[in-house]
Amino acid sequence: MTTASDIPKLIAALEGCLHPRAQRLRACLEREPQGAELERVRIEVLGLLTLSFGRREALRRLE
Repeated sequence: MTTASDIPKLIAALEGCLHPRAQRLRACLEREPQGAELERVRIEVLGLLTLSFGRREALRRLE
């Protein structure tokens, strides 16, 4: 389960991602979502990173 303490890691994982959705996801994370919304955003971040950098790099960024 994703918690508020994971938010800085998720924001850092998006560093260097130039996809237009990255900025929207960063803004959402800066509002500090909780519970189901935070989990949904984490899944979106993983999907976007996978599209942008490949699965291996996406998982590395989220470690």
